[in-house]
Amino acid sequence: MVSELFELSGIISLLTSGVLMAHYAWYNLSPQSKTTTSLAFGAIGFGAEAFVFAYLGLTFFSYASYEWSWQFFISEFFVIVIGRFLGIIGLLYGVSILFGHKRELSFKEAMFLYCGGMIRGAIAFGLVLRLDKSLPNREVIITTSLCLVIVTTLLFGTLMPILSKYLLGGDNEDAHAHGHGHAVKNDNDKEMKNLDGSHEVDDPPSFHDMLIHPNFEDNEQSMALNQPKKVNP
Repeated sequence: MVSELFELSGIISLLTSGVLMAHYAWYNLSPQSKTTTSLAFGAIGFGAEAFVFAYLGLTFFSYASYEWSWQFFISEFFVIVIGRFLGIIGLLYGVSILFGHKRELSFKEAMFLYCGGMIRGAIAFGLVLRLDKSLPNREVIITTSLCLVIVTTLLFGTLMPILSKYLLGGDNEDAHAHGHGHAVKNDNDKEMKNLDGSHEVDDPPSFHDMLIHPNFEDNEQSMALNQPKKVNP
C-alpha cells in the first residue's frame, strides 16, 4: 500500500517482503504456525494462480476491438526467443568461459530452463494495463502483450512434458534402472529386518512434519527424511 501510494512497484515490494519474512519470520514462528502458514499460503498461491489464468482467458476477447499488429507480435516473439537464449545459455557458457567456472548444468538441462523461461507470465500483462492512457500505441502494446502471454503459455506449457521427457528423460531412466536393480535386494533386506519384531515405515515424513523451511532443506535433513523409520509393534 505504501509503494502504491508513492507510485512505486507493488510487485517488487511484495517480493522483497516475502524474501525478508522467509529469512527472519519463519524461524520465530511456533511449530503449529509453521505448519499452518506453509499450508495456507501454498493453498492461497494455487488459488491466485488459477484466478490469474482464468482472468486472462476470460478477458481475451474483451480486447477484440483494440488495434492489433502482427508484425509487432512476431518481432516481440523473436525478441523473447533470442533474449531468453542469451540470458540463459549465453550467460551460462559466457561466465564459464570468461571466468573459468565449472558448469554445473548440462546443455540439455540448460535448454530445459531456456524453454521453461519462454513462458510469459501475467505480470507482464498486468504492467502494460497500468500504462498511461495518453501513451501512443497503447492498445497495440496491450494486445501484443496479451497474445504473447497466451501463445507462449499454450505453446511452451503444452510442450514442457515432452521436453522434460526428451531433455531430462535419460537421467530419470538411469535412476529408475538403478533403483529397479536394487529392488529385490531391498525387499530381502526389509524381510530380514522385520524378523526382529519391528517393521519399517516406507513413506518418509514431509517437511511439514519435520518443521523444515519449505524453501530450504540441507543434505543431512534430506538423508534423514529418506531413511526409513523403525517402529516397534
